[in-house]
Amino acid sequence: MRLTFAADLRLADKTPRNSLIVSTLYKVFPNAQFVFIQRDGRDAALSLSKKPWYQNQTKDSGLKEPSGYMFGPQARFWVEPERAEEFENTSDIHRCAWIWRQYVEHILAAKIKIPANQFYELRYENLVTNPIHEANCLLDFLGISMPRSRNIFLDFITQNASPNSIGNWKKELSDEQAYQVDREIGTLLRALGYDDHG
Repeated sequence: MRLTFAADLRLADKTPRNSLIVSTLYKVFPNAQFVFIQRDGRDAALSLSKKPWYQNQTKDSGLKEPSGYMFGPQARFWVEPERAEEFENTSDIHRCAWIWRQYVEHILAAKIKIPANQFYELRYENLVTNPIHEANCLLDFLGISMPRSRNIFLDFITQNASPNSIGNWKKELSDEQAYQVDREIGTLLRALGYDDHG
């Protein structure tokens, strides 16, 4: 950005795994702003389970995910050591719910160390059902006031926000899968205000 004199631009990163190192990121970038997009963990797990990164069937594919980890169910550094074997041998949907829980728990633990004016929580379900309002609130938090920049973002949100992405877990998860997911993340879901019906 310095080379191109694009002083009105700012660096943004949306790597989900960064949820695990928010405290460190805040120490390295003390002026950073953090946006936590909170989504129903059942829908998040369902969406993630459709990607090849953690699937049982990709275990020996030799492929790597964007961050360099091999595809497959092998336990990553953030899996509780005493549960590593369980993580590697469970279903894809359970593994992905587990990942969601780890991300969210780490974010909530880091949140208490970050000033309120640098941490913003945005509920995904609110964003896709009321995109203009939620997007404007986010832009205000970020301090983005230039009309052109705001309009670009608002146009993007309105074109891409889809309420059809809410509650898919109710249609696609079997009773057994829903039970397995609830055992892993049900307590956290309810603490975040997600009831049994989504």
